[in-house]
Amino acid sequence: MDAPRIVPLSRPWRLAAALVACVGILGPVGGLLGRAVLADFDAVLLAPETGKTSGAAETLDSIEVGVLGTRWRPVEIDGDGVGLGNGPREPFLVLAEDGRLHGFTGCNRLSGSYERGVSSLTLGPVATTRMACPPGADALETRFLRTLEAVAEYSTEKRTLELRDGTGRVVMRLEERNLD
Repeated sequence: MDAPRIVPLSRPWRLAAALVACVGILGPVGGLLGRAVLADFDAVLLAPETGKTSGAAETLDSIEVGVLGTRWRPVEIDGDGVGLGNGPREPFLVLAEDGRLHGFTGCNRLSGSYERGVSSLTLGPVATTRMACPPGADALETRFLRTLEAVAEYSTEKRTLELRDGTGRVVMRLEERNLD
């Protein structure tokens, strides 16, 4: 029989692990308590027979990622797939807990502010650095920034963030891409 193994968790999964543990131990009330009491798990113990946690979730991928503090990489803008363009780094967006945002357009760094409701999201104003961009990266940057201006709503499902315009149309789809 294999020994149990400890799997280190990156920051976004720590709160999820705490909530899963509390729900598994105390039921739904434990999930509420977990937010205040156990908000910083460093690792999770996997059972050797199944490779599953002892809590309510079967795999870490089944846990929804929080919107705030997560590095979101655009995978689709206005229905078109997003690659790296000609830039050396991929674009990303992070919504910080303090109402500020930062990221990278594929060519330039961006920063700004946002306001978020239950499903509403208003971004801006957004400022960028003004580096010269290679041809593929400048087109991606323009699409990325114009689309951010149109955002009015958002929704999440597991590791995906969908940004919608005022009519409810998905204008950008992003995936969780934390690097720690």
